[in-house]
Amino acid sequence: MRKSPYLAGILVASAIILPSAVAQAATTPGYQTNKPVIQKAVHKIRVARATLNAVKNNHAFLGKVTAISGSSLTLQTKARGTLTVNTDSNTAYKLNGNSASLSEIAVGDTIVVRGTWDKTSDTLTAKTVNISPSMVTSLARMHSRMNSLKGTISSIADNSVTINGKNGKTYAVDMTNAKVYNKSGSISSLQSISVGDSVRIKGLRANASGNWIIDSLKDLSK
Repeated sequence: MRKSPYLAGILVASAIILPSAVAQAATTPGYQTNKPVIQKAVHKIRVARATLNAVKNNHAFLGKVTAISGSSLTLQTKARGTLTVNTDSNTAYKLNGNSASLSEIAVGDTIVVRGTWDKTSDTLTAKTVNISPSMVTSLARMHSRMNSLKGTISSIADNSVTINGKNGKTYAVDMTNAKVYNKSGSISSLQSISVGDSVRIKGLRANASGNWIIDSLKDLSK
């Protein structure tokens, strides 16, 4: 939203003139007759003043992330050069239109931040952050989703399995959203899997809670 110099001028003047003008008008003959009109005009000026203040405290910047330190980001922008972006528990994140988190931002990503800007220190406290991953980040994320691993089922629960990988590691895997296939490639179910079966899983990655999740599991024994 672009601030109007004309509106800003009116509001500055109103901040000085309005209180004394209203007080003087109250003692002027005819005030009672025109009171509704005057009160309406005063209300409009106050609303406009509040709107301008809201605009002043809601700045947006587009830039590339050059560093991440804790909950702070360093952003290289064309408009203001280097900008420090501070985030907190109230900051909302979006990645490709979906809810995201600070941990999903990587150096090189382009982001749009919106929030309260301190011009003196070139620091912005972010209310919202929209993430546009760099090509490198996007390919890395895509690759992580396509990770493939072979192993043996060591235990089965309602919506999870434990797999002993051929790499010597053990994975407790959330199967809630995973597709299950049999050896021939036909769709199967978790109930058809048995302890001891050899399997191949795809899309192995950690979710926000640090638990392992996968996209699909293929039973190589049946």
